[in-house]
Amino acid sequence: MVRTLLPALSDEKICNSKAGELALERLARRLTKDIELPFEPVFTVVESQIPNAFALPGGRITILSNTLEIVDGPDELAAVLAHELGHVKHRHSMQQLINVAGTGFVFSMFIGDFTGGSIIASLGETMLDSSYSRDMEREADAFAISMLEQAQVGSTGLAGFLKKIASEHEAENSLTKALSFLSSHPPTRERVDALNTLANQDAKTTPVLSEQHWKSLKSICEKTRELEV
Repeated sequence: MVRTLLPALSDEKICNSKAGELALERLARRLTKDIELPFEPVFTVVESQIPNAFALPGGRITILSNTLEIVDGPDELAAVLAHELGHVKHRHSMQQLINVAGTGFVFSMFIGDFTGGSIIASLGETMLDSSYSRDMEREADAFAISMLEQAQVGSTGLAGFLKKIASEHEAENSLTKALSFLSSHPPTRERVDALNTLANQDAKTTPVLSEQHWKSLKSICEKTRELEV
């Protein structure tokens, strides 16, 4: 499903500079330490002008590279990824897959009883166009706040990211395109208020990445571009 979705998001350029991957791994370890998840999460950065991140069944989380430019630093990115890990924790992506395809297809997928990739591609695109339910979003938000505070990472970043998208909603730019194409993160005032209520403003925090590691992560696509020249 990941392979079939990439052409809809970019030119299938997976960003994989070694220093960037190591920085992303460091951030992921910080977030998931002592956290029980149903899957070992796999993070992939894909070069794209759309800012977003999304989780697919099996714990695969895709980060669209423009997100690295939109966030206000590694702590805000960590908050966005913690939200996606909340969807992984509660298996929301699989629930969405079942809602979209029905249990019969999911069972067939697990036993290998299907033909071709067109059905999977169609399902993937449908999942991207469908929003998580309000309850699923609330669950993922609450999990994200808990995860961030346990990791001693600032927990206000997700509300900040959502407010940023909301403030740009009327502008004709890449953020608006992201909202129309990937609707899994509706930037509602209700969610922002709930996140601000959940977040402990006085919790002890330390930077999730050093400045050098953050610089490496933001440059994770540079190797990809160099190979094209």
